[in-house]
Amino acid sequence: MPVSLRAIGLVPMCVLLGALSSCAAPRRAAPLSIGTLEAAPSAQLRESCRTIVSDPQEIADLCRPLGPRMDLVQVHTNADWARLQQVCPDLGPAPDLARGAIVGVLCRAGTPLSGEWPIELDRVRVADGAGFLSASFVGGSYLPDGVGFLEAAYVEGLSDVMMVDVNGVRFFAD
Repeated sequence: MPVSLRAIGLVPMCVLLGALSSCAAPRRAAPLSIGTLEAAPSAQLRESCRTIVSDPQEIADLCRPLGPRMDLVQVHTNADWARLQQVCPDLGPAPDLARGAIVGVLCRAGTPLSGEWPIELDRVRVADGAGFLSASFVGGSYLPDGVGFLEAAYVEGLSDVMMVDVNGVRFFAD
């Protein structure tokens, strides 16, 4: 069976591109079943923080929308941490992102008139690097001032959040 020179030249290029893309691409956990994520052990939430984000658009590329007023925030690299820290200077130094990730929920509903913090991380379950984040949202009246409220924490062993539950409503990663 004859093989064209074009095909022979594409094989090494594909191998090289695959190797380069695996080095530069963010870590992605393999998708797991809902049952596996629900049964996974709860991970320790370390270095958790709450901070007000005056302009949530500045970290929009770190976010996955969960709805019109809420985002999942994930930080996997030191460069992303530096960007988040510029917007939220109270976050402190970066943890060891080679061993885990920062995960949080950004509530963009505005400033709660009750004075309560609008979002709380309840737990993160981790199985083979895949995460299932559970959070609680405090309903009520909000001043539509464009301010975001972020609660985030470092989770060792986490590569990527696959599923989020906020007050019993499930969101799935694409």
